[in-house]
Amino acid sequence: MTKHLIRLLYLVFLLPSLATAKDKIEDLTRLEILQESMALEPGQTTHLGLKVHLLKPGWHTYWKNPGDSGAAPKAKIKANQPLEMGSLLYPVPERIETKTLISFAYENEVLYLQPLRLGPQVPTSGKLHVTIEFEWLVCQEICIPAQATRELEWTLTAPGTVVPSDQAGNIEKALSALPLRRGVQGHLGGDYKADFEGLPAQATYLDFFAAPEAGVSLKKPAGSIQNSKALLQLTKADFADGAPKAAGLLLMKNARGETLAYEWSPEPEWRAADVVKEPAGFQPWMLALAFVGGLILNLMPCVLPVLSLKLLSLAKQSHLGRAQVRLENLAYTAGVLVSFVGMGLTLLLLRAAGEKLGWGFQLQSPLFLAFMALLFFVIALNLIGVYEFDLVNPNWGSKHLKHPALSSFFTGVLAVVVASPCTAPFMGAALGYALSQPGPVLILIFVCLGLGLAFPYLIFAVQPSLIRFLPKPGAWMKTLKEVMAFPMLLTALWVLWVLAQVAGANAVTMTLAVMVGLAFCFWLPRKGLAWVLAFLQILAFVAFFDGGGAKAADAQTSAHAQGPWAPFDPKVLDGDRAHVYFVNFTADWCLSCKVNERTVFASESLQTYFREKNVVLMKADWTQRNPEISDFLARYDRIGVPLYLVFPKGRGPAQVLPELVTENLIRERIDSLPTAP
Repeated sequence: MTKHLIRLLYLVFLLPSLATAKDKIEDLTRLEILQESMALEPGQTTHLGLKVHLLKPGWHTYWKNPGDSGAAPKAKIKANQPLEMGSLLYPVPERIETKTLISFAYENEVLYLQPLRLGPQVPTSGKLHVTIEFEWLVCQEICIPAQATRELEWTLTAPGTVVPSDQAGNIEKALSALPLRRGVQGHLGGDYKADFEGLPAQATYLDFFAAPEAGVSLKKPAGSIQNSKALLQLTKADFADGAPKAAGLLLMKNARGETLAYEWSPEPEWRAADVVKEPAGFQPWMLALAFVGGLILNLMPCVLPVLSLKLLSLAKQSHLGRAQVRLENLAYTAGVLVSFVGMGLTLLLLRAAGEKLGWGFQLQSPLFLAFMALLFFVIALNLIGVYEFDLVNPNWGSKHLKHPALSSFFTGVLAVVVASPCTAPFMGAALGYALSQPGPVLILIFVCLGLGLAFPYLIFAVQPSLIRFLPKPGAWMKTLKEVMAFPMLLTALWVLWVLAQVAGANAVTMTLAVMVGLAFCFWLPRKGLAWVLAFLQILAFVAFFDGGGAKAADAQTSAHAQGPWAPFDPKVLDGDRAHVYFVNFTADWCLSCKVNERTVFASESLQTYFREKNVVLMKADWTQRNPEISDFLARYDRIGVPLYLVFPKGRGPAQVLPELVTENLIRERIDSLPTAP
C-alpha cells in the first residue's frame, strides 16, 4: 500500500504543474528514431532504436521499473503488414535516491530498443509502413509526460538480401551493452535469499535493481560475491502479494573494473502489432463470389435439415394463389437477408470493440449451442406429431401470428443460424475480403451471401406459376413430415456432441435434462401449467450457463497432438522450417471440416504419401476461441474455417488450398513445391 500511496500523492502534486510546463516540453526532451536496416525479408527480426534526449541537466526518464515514482515508457505500433513486437529492451539504469523516493532512471540520454519481427507471409516487394507512438515521462522536481508519433518505412525484399542502415552500428553497440541474459544461474528461496552462480572470477558486488514483477523492496539489498557465487538478502515489498519472483538486474564489477549487469528474467515475449491493412479497392466480382458461395451453401450438410422444412412448405403452396406463393417465398428471403445483415452488423460492432471473431463465432458459445440443440429437439417433436405447432403450414400463421408469412420468415432465420457451421466453396475468400473492407462493403457481401442462399426460393417468388410443377399435397406429406423429424434429431445429437467438446459433460447433461422437461411440458394436458414449467426450466437453463456451470472443457485441443496431427505451433511455421507442413484449420462444429477429415485426410493412401514425403501434419483446432489461430486466419484474409495451408521448407510463403479439397489436389500442391523433399 505504501508504494501505491506515494505514487498517488506524487501524481496529485504533479498535475497542477503540468499546465505551466506544457509549453516547455520541447526544450526538455526529444525523440530520435534509429533503424537497424532499411529492407526486411519475410520472417526477419530487426531493432528500432528509440533514443530519448534529455536536454537540460538534472532531468531524467525511466527504466521498466521506475521505482517509487515515475512511469515506464510505452511503445505502440501500427503497420500495414503482419508484424510482431518484442518486449522493449532497456540499458542498465542508474539508482537515483532522495530522502523519500528511490527511482531507476536515465540522465542525459537513453537508447531503448524495440525488437520487431516481420510476418513470414508478407510479400517480397513493396513497402512496410509503420506508425509508432512512443510515450515517456521526464522528471526533475516536477514530471512532464512526452509523446511522439513517427512514420517509418522499410523496403520489402526477397530472402537473402541484407540492407543495413547507416545507424546499424549504433544499434549493434546498444545491443552489446544490454544486460546479459545468459551465463548466470539464479535461485530464489522462500526466505528471500537469492544466490547466483557462474559469475566472473574476482567479481565484486555492486547492486540489485528489482524488476516490477519481483515483489521485493527497491532498497539496495545486502550482498557479497565469493568464489563466483553471489549471495543476496532481499526484502519483501510492502505491496507484494504472495511469494517473490526471480526478476531484476544484478550489477557487479569484474577484475578489470568493468561494470557488468545480468538480467534475471524470462526471455522477452512477442505480441502482434496492430495491423492496419490498406483496403483493396472495391472489387465487384467479390459480390458474385459471395452469391455463388451462398447458393452452394444450400447443398452443405448443415443446411439440409432446415431446408427440408422449406421444401415441405413449397409442396403445401401448390394449391395457393400466385400472390400467396410470392409472399411466402419473399418472406423466407427476408428472413435470410435480415439474419445475414444482423450477423454482419454484429461482426462490425465486435470488431470495433477489439474482438477477433469470424464466421461461426457463435458456435464457440456453450449457451448458443445448448439453445440450438433444444431448438432442433423441439422442432423434431413438432414434426413427429407430439404437439401441434405447424411451422410449415401456410395457414398456421393466420391463427397464431396473424400473418402467414411469419412462419416462412422465421424458417429463413433458422436456415442462416444452422448454416454457420459450414463454409461453402468461394465463401472463405468473400468473407475474408469483406472483413478487410469498410462497413458498407462488408454488409453488401453478407447480403449477396443471403441472396445466394435464398435464390432457389426467390425463383418461385418471381415466377409463382412454377409451383405447379411440384408434387400435389396429399397423405404422403404427413409421412414425409414425420420422417423429417429424424434429421432434426440427428442434428440435435450432433450439436450436443459439439457442446461436449466446448463445455464438457455437465453442459450436455443440463441440456438433456431440459429436453426431457420440455417433452413433459408438451405432454401435460393443462397448457397453462405447461407454459409455467417450461418458462422456469428455461430460466434455470440460462442461469446454469450464464453462472459458469458449463465449465470449458480442458480443451485447448490445438495444444495436444491428435493421431498423426501435431499441435498447432505458429512459431514453427514462422521460423526456418526443416520440413514441408500441411496445416488443417478446423473446428468440431465445422461440418465441412469434418467431411474433409473423414473422406480425404483419413485416406490411408494420402497418409502414406505424407509419410513418404516427410510432410509434417499440423492441426489448428478452433472449436474454442483461440487468439493465435484467429490471428493466423487473419493473415490469410479468412474469418472462418476450414482453411488448408501447405508450407514449404525454409521460409517460403504458404499455398492456400480451397475449402473442399481432394487427395489429388493436395498431392499436386506438395509436389509442385520447389523445396519439397
